Amino acid sequence: MRFRNESSGGARPSGEDAVVSRFFSATLPTMLFVSLRRRLSTPAILALSLFPLGIACEDEEADNSIPVEKFIAELRAATCERLVRCTYVPDNAACEATIPTDRGVVQAVASVMAGELTYDAAAGRTCVDAVRQYKCEGDYFLPRSLRETCDPVFGNRKAEGEACFSGAECKGVDADCEKDEACFDACCQGVCKLAGGTAGLGIPCDADTPCSPDLVCLAGEGGGDQGGGNQGGRTCQPRVGPGESCNDPFECVEGYGCDVEGTGQCFKQADSGAQCNPALRAPGCAAQADYCDEAQSKCVPLPGEGQPCVKNGFLTDACSLFTQCVDGTCVRLPGPDQPCLNGECLGLLQCSSGEGGGQTDATCQALQPAPVCVL
Repeated sequence: MRFRNESSGGARPSGEDAVVSRFFSATLPTMLFVSLRRRLSTPAILALSLFPLGIACEDEEADNSIPVEKFIAELRAATCERLVRCTYVPDNAACEATIPTDRGVVQAVASVMAGELTYDAAAGRTCVDAVRQYKCEGDYFLPRSLRETCDPVFGNRKAEGEACFSGAECKGVDADCEKDEACFDACCQGVCKLAGGTAGLGIPCDADTPCSPDLVCLAGEGGGDQGGGNQGGRTCQPRVGPGESCNDPFECVEGYGCDVEGTGQCFKQADSGAQCNPALRAPGCAAQADYCDEAQSKCVPLPGEGQPCVKNGFLTDACSLFTQCVDGTCVRLPGPDQPCLNGECLGLLQCSSGEGGGQTDATCQALQPAPVCVL
């Protein structure tokens, strides 16, 4: 599953890496770990976070709304259901084991428990249902429209310049908690920047500082890729509309690709199962887990474990997002504590460096609880 921005092992070209790097603009919630100002020990964290999840009464079960103590678990279940449906992970167990905690959501829940934020149980249900049912097509797992749907879940959020631990505590879908770059502690306080977290027109961009939704991160003038890092002098540039001139595969507005070597214009990408043009030197399908099959000229899922790798005018040796092409066959990426496969791991697991910084004995690191703080 190519959720990171660098290419490795020859499994995919830079073009496909760029597609997948755009899918996750945020990590996903899987576990609830809460620390009260100072970090608690693991047993204390588990006792604090998991105990309320078992509490339920008849009124709650009859009500379709989601109580705050169940929101993390409900959102996590909906997220994994959608990831499996959209073939980003092979199954629910893999999702649970390889997709880390969304610290922002957990921080918000912790702040509700501490009495700093409010929680709307009905809005919680609306958000969870929207995440579960949202389409597979699109550039981002949490596009702006979906984030706006979920925005009312937490209330009494902080204004510009107020102290924060996470952007989830600040008002608005574009808010960020700006912290001192020299501080690496989870409990460092920052200040709310309501338009922060994204880069504006002409501002340098990379994996850590993505562009605002109406802009795209390009290297140089007209041409570049969406990979991480700012080695290519990437800056945020306006997205190009349908039928307009373009010269980068990812320069167009969402739902459109750039026919770089053909018309040089933005064309509408095909939905899953629809007809497409496999000769295009651009992603012809709107769903990132699909590709345009050369034999059928149709958008179909990328091949899974044990199936032959595929190619078309844009992709070479392509496989599903949870596998890697090895000697012409799609091989499932390794899970926690397994040896890395050409530097890659399943989901969002990180590949450790082997002894002496080498990759020969590198392993996929299991998810670790991320402490979350409240005042």
